[in-house]
Amino acid sequence: MKNEHELETLVINFFDEFYYTFSSKATSHGIHRYDYKLSSFKINDLNSLKVLTTETLSNIKSLEAKNPKDPDIKTFKKILLNTLEFVNDGYKNSLQFIVGDVLDGIISVALTSAKPTSIKSRNFTNRLTCIKEYPDIIREHFPSISEIEKQAILKEFDFLDKFIDAASSYLLTKSDSEKKELLKNEKINIKENIDYLRKTVSNIHSNGKVNLRATLRCVNIENTDFTDLKNFLQGSLDELSSNVIKKSREIKISAPYFETLASVSMLKEKLDDSQIEQLLQIATDVTRKYFNKFNAKIDLDIYRRNFDIIPFLENHKKNVITFGEFDIKKFIAIIIQDEENKNYLMQNIVKEGLPGKAVLNYYRQREKSIKKYFTNYAFYEGFSTYVKRATFADFRNAFSSREFELLYFYDEYIYTLKAFLENEIYFRGISDIEIENLVKQDKILIDKDNFLTELIVDEGKSFLGMQGYHKILEIEKYERKNLSNGLGQELKQAIYYPFYLYKTQR
Repeated sequence: MKNEHELETLVINFFDEFYYTFSSKATSHGIHRYDYKLSSFKINDLNSLKVLTTETLSNIKSLEAKNPKDPDIKTFKKILLNTLEFVNDGYKNSLQFIVGDVLDGIISVALTSAKPTSIKSRNFTNRLTCIKEYPDIIREHFPSISEIEKQAILKEFDFLDKFIDAASSYLLTKSDSEKKELLKNEKINIKENIDYLRKTVSNIHSNGKVNLRATLRCVNIENTDFTDLKNFLQGSLDELSSNVIKKSREIKISAPYFETLASVSMLKEKLDDSQIEQLLQIATDVTRKYFNKFNAKIDLDIYRRNFDIIPFLENHKKNVITFGEFDIKKFIAIIIQDEENKNYLMQNIVKEGLPGKAVLNYYRQREKSIKKYFTNYAFYEGFSTYVKRATFADFRNAFSSREFELLYFYDEYIYTLKAFLENEIYFRGISDIEIENLVKQDKILIDKDNFLTELIVDEGKSFLGMQGYHKILEIEKYERKNLSNGLGQELKQAIYYPFYLYKTQR
């Protein structure tokens, strides 16, 4: 009992400083005491975190000696080591991470449902003010970056412009007079600050090196034991590309597949309400089958064109941050909430009228346990991929639709190709020119420029997703079980730990 108390004290003290430093991440994780500021990459703040991390590693040695197999101690030690690596040098190779963290901070504080609107407006304004500090940080840490990273980051500033306009308009209607004036005044300054950020990034010297390691260390800070998935991903790409071509020819044998895909996407935007209701029922039936071990209730809502993006994200996406253009197309979202009201699963089952890209995320409210800090993002991303692929046959049978299959295979191809390239960057350090050449030569991709942008702002999430998916398949094979027979529940119980610890606990 004493050891547990000592560990909890070390964990809480460390994460107080960690989340103070990376406050954008804190908001996204449901911790709101630092909502008034953006993350700090100033040398003094990073050095303070480095000192605390080193001291905590020293203090944990005695606990580790007494309890060498304790998974909480092992997990915490791994977090400390990864944090130390990141604050020592890793952040210097990750401008896309730092810019993404700024976006994360601005978006998450505007959309959090944990604070009254007037408080959100104040925190949103404060974080907008912090943007003016970042040009100096960028110049200090980034003498050069790759050209494709630079272009992707500049597009992210365009998105930030749009989001600030939309969020400001929404918050101004909900705030009291004092907060409205503060927000109105800061909106004048923010345009100038973002333009200065653009200019700062544009002036950085271009090199050919794309960095992913440091980003992955911080995005999935518990896991460094990544596996090279090249052969696994290459096999998936070959199978998916073959299916894309095959399904497009089944629909229209004489046309190039990309023309068929474009016409199918347009056709599916024209569904009427009765067709949407039918799809909704199919989605309900299939999803219940695969989540029956979670004791979950399933709420389904239909969102049509021109819904207000701000209240939608605020009410339903919790800490899920959307990069890129606002999506105002017709889709159905499934929101699954467990009985204890702690976890939210969200899966985009129907997008543009038919099941499209599955997005599954956990949102965990604060718990009375140190495990609240030990989240494993490879698990989340991998589980979403697993569920999507596990449910594919059921959706295909329910829809009896070659069009659905074509959209599904194309979407899966894009996701897998991103994972393949991220894997190559991580393990073989390929250059931006090599990446561009691979993308330009690809025979399946349609919008190649947009794909390159998504690859950079993805921050390795597709790679993490395929890591998690691959590990789930290994566990499933080992256990000789499937999701509906209990694998999902067992994985849910293990979400706090890196995957290598899962088998050692059994």
